[in-house]
Amino acid sequence: MRFGGWGEEEEEEEEEEEEEEEEEEEEEEEEEEEEEEEEEEEEEEEEAEEEEEEEEKDEDEEKERRAADGRNPVTKHSRTRGRPLIPIVGRSNDCPPGNIGRVNSSTIF
Repeated sequence: MRFGGWGEEEEEEEEEEEEEEEEEEEEEEEEEEEEEEEEEEEEEEEEAEEEEEEEEKDEDEEKERRAADGRNPVTKHSRTRGRPLIPIVGRSNDCPPGNIGRVNSSTIF
């Protein structure tokens, strides 16, 4: 052994310890990043579920409101403007009113 050999070994040990500490810190940072990503994903999923629930509630409220108004959702955009649909007996130029006849381009509604 030469003079100062102990100092070199101690320096090597200190370097190894520093490297190990750096690796541990990097691993901890990676774990923290993964946890943050998982939390963000969970939050996004929860938000999506809440939006779906709100949409379902809105749809249910709309159905209830229509039912309270006495309107059928089918007739909302129809020409009857909210009145119940009445089956139309065929009227055309080639058959008398009240009789069920053929429906063609000249049928009057």
